[in-house]
Amino acid sequence: MTNTKEFLFTPSLWLGEGKISFTSSPEFLKFYTKWEIKEKENDILIATQIVEIQGIVEKTFNTYFIEDIQPTSFKVTLENAIVGSITGMGRRDSNVISWEFLNGDILEGFEVYKKQENGDYSFRGEYGREEFKTIIEGIIWLPII
Repeated sequence: MTNTKEFLFTPSLWLGEGKISFTSSPEFLKFYTKWEIKEKENDILIATQIVEIQGIVEKTFNTYFIEDIQPTSFKVTLENAIVGSITGMGRRDSNVISWEFLNGDILEGFEVYKKQENGDYSFRGEYGREEFKTIIEGIIWLPII
């Protein structure tokens, strides 16, 4: 069965998995993620993400506020306990959703989600500077309920 829902812009639940690696090390960490996209409130979509990293007890909780949604762009604000709040710009088309944060004092990086033929999304993100980057790669899908 092929999924026709658009990630991030359609209220839904997404599950995912992948790996986190670092440019300063050949090691990587496996992680699992759950995204919950909620209905618009005051023209803002709210997406909550929980990340569980294998071998680490504490979970990471991210909240994304998606607003000023246009056919090819949007504004995204990320809030979590590590960075506080940071705002970036996003791009979208029928097959790719991406965003970028350019505030070098707090966080700098990007994420790109590419829709696959079956409706899943492969993704890649890079955060950090120069030779010290964190690289996140994986896939998300709609669970069969």
